[in-house]
Amino acid sequence: IRPDVFKNNPLCMDQFKTLFGSCRVPQGNKDIVAVYPESTHVAVLSRNQFFYFQALWADGTVAVDEADMADILEAVQRNSAHTEVS
Repeated sequence: IRPDVFKNNPLCMDQFKTLFGSCRVPQGNKDIVAVYPESTHVAVLSRNQFFYFQALWADGTVAVDEADMADILEAVQRNSAHTEVS
């Protein structure tokens, strides 16, 4: 399997620890990434509305499978479609 690349540089698995349970925090000149390893939910922003759902149980086991996640994201999309964005 070929590794994923970004700007011709191979990506390593180390960055995945900040893919989940993290957010970008605005700072004066440069934003920072804050990591919350105890996070168990996913937040979604759609049409200026925030939605969230439980992705992991407190013990770290998966709370939703791929089909559940697709259903949830489709519901978010349908729900947010009824909101005017100015």
